[in-house]
Amino acid sequence: MDIQAILNRVTELLKYSGHTEAELYEACSLSPLTISQWESGDASPSAKLLLGISNFFQVSYDYLVSGEMGYPSAGKRIRTLRKAAKLTQTELGSKIGVKTNAVSKWECGRVRNIPADKLRAMSLIFGVSISYLIDGEDGSESQSVEIEGNFGQKIKHLRMKNNLTLEQVAQKVSVGKSTVRKWENGIIVNVRSDKIVPLAAALNTSPAYLMGWEGNGVPPSQSELFHRVEQAVPSLNRLGLLMLSEYLDVLMSSEKYLKKG
Repeated sequence: MDIQAILNRVTELLKYSGHTEAELYEACSLSPLTISQWESGDASPSAKLLLGISNFFQVSYDYLVSGEMGYPSAGKRIRTLRKAAKLTQTELGSKIGVKTNAVSKWECGRVRNIPADKLRAMSLIFGVSISYLIDGEDGSESQSVEIEGNFGQKIKHLRMKNNLTLEQVAQKVSVGKSTVRKWENGIIVNVRSDKIVPLAAALNTSPAYLMGWEGNGVPPSQSELFHRVEQAVPSLNRLGLLMLSEYLDVLMSSEKYLKKG
């Protein structure tokens, strides 16, 4: 077991997850002295402790210990998401600062150790969580939001308006085609909160309009929005805060959501 490599991954995960060392130490009963003993070789982390750390960051045990993502699922997810985003391997590589052959090796499984900053960059481009890229999981803490009004009709209208098939929308949102069909037909009466933003982006609309929070699609004023965020943040758990941070990063990284000029 390469302890230094594990510590390097922990450092990267701290940087790109938004958590602090204090939060990690408290959640996993760690201390600076413990880390120092690992670095000097005087002590080694137990499998149980490493599992706790992996759960804290919502990554797999194998990724934390070896830096390897599961294959073939992880490579297939990256390839599927890249194609759904209509990007070539060269274009994706350019966006995240790697060469085309690196993306190719990730997708075919020849290289399984993907740096955390590249996972973070891809998660923002594709509108999914890092844990989804690694394990195919968006976290068990994801909440469902009850669907109101003509949610299904809106999805179908916007999908057809954008000349998208059920399968294309499903790929963009990382759900099954049958899920999109059930949304449109009103069979499913709720939607996972982490799917709202990707679904709205796929249909070129706002989450507020799609969910009926702003029926006419008119955004709230800046003061109203600031007030809502100020009220919401203290109530969010760790996953909720991470999702909020990721959504903001997605919005700020796309010209579609930014003011012109």
